[in-house]
Amino acid sequence: MIWMFALGIICIAISMGSVQGGVALPFLFLNALMDAISRPLTQPTRFLVVTITCFSVCAAYGSWMLSKTNPWFAKLMVVMLIFDALYWGGLSLKPHNTTMPHLSCEIDVDGGMLIWPEDGRDGELGTSRLLQMQHEKPSVQIGIASWRLLEKRALADIRGAGFSMITDPIWNEQRLMKLGFTAVLVEKNGVQVPVYEARLKDCGDFYWMPLE
Repeated sequence: MIWMFALGIICIAISMGSVQGGVALPFLFLNALMDAISRPLTQPTRFLVVTITCFSVCAAYGSWMLSKTNPWFAKLMVVMLIFDALYWGGLSLKPHNTTMPHLSCEIDVDGGMLIWPEDGRDGELGTSRLLQMQHEKPSVQIGIASWRLLEKRALADIRGAGFSMITDPIWNEQRLMKLGFTAVLVEKNGVQVPVYEARLKDCGDFYWMPLE
């Protein structure tokens, strides 16, 4: 149990990140190593999983030892575990309430679909990913940023084809189609694209247009 407890403490120190108050912490050096070996482990909070496991084993072992001399202690621990689960633990968690986007029309195209202006900006692209999950269409957005890609990101090619908020929304449709995208979904309450207004088709909260 001493080694399990020590491992849990070490992982807490690692989970504090690279720098705190101008002081370099152990993760600063581990991060440089993991960047070359295993990029998913460059996220410090993931080491808390090891800490939780180690401390759980220590708590279970200690409770088992105490229950051997005091049978009522085991019953008290069960009550405490139920109380903890209901007020702080897993049983207190609420089901997700994320509203999934829904299209009120049928878009009969194959290939990927770009979202404007969502895919044209940088940052957290929640709507784009939710639409991808809901309608099972390929997206330009990556799923987990820390995984090393086999090839370069398609996002750079999308930007090169003019699909960006930085420039005027005039897209090189042929280049986008060569990348596998066949349509663009436009948010009605987002940044409008006057140059394509004549080609937009109504789709509830969105417009859409096939690339050509």
